[in-house]
This record gives sequence, C-alpha cells and structure tokens, in this order.
Amino acid sequence: PLASHLGSAQLQPLVDAVAGRLPSWKAWLMNKTGRLALVKSVLS
Repeated sequence: PLASHLGSAQLQPLVDAVAGRLPSWKAWLMNKTGRLALVKSVLS
C-alpha cells in the first residue's frame, strides 16, 4: 500500500529514473525540488 506521505529516501529512485529520461541538460537544470515536483505530477 502507498503511504500518505513518502519521504525523499523512498522517492529518490523514482526521481533518478525520471531525471534519467530527460535530456542531460534539462536534468542538470532541475534542482532536487523541481525533480520531486515532476515526479509528484507524474504520479498524480
């Protein structure tokens, strides 16, 4: 089951996978908060 609040440690593999699919320059421009927002938007 999914928890109501996932910590950054649980989301980091997913964040890394999403960032890996972006072109390298776009991944480089996004900070950790931006990548997390991208992951949250993909999951919702």
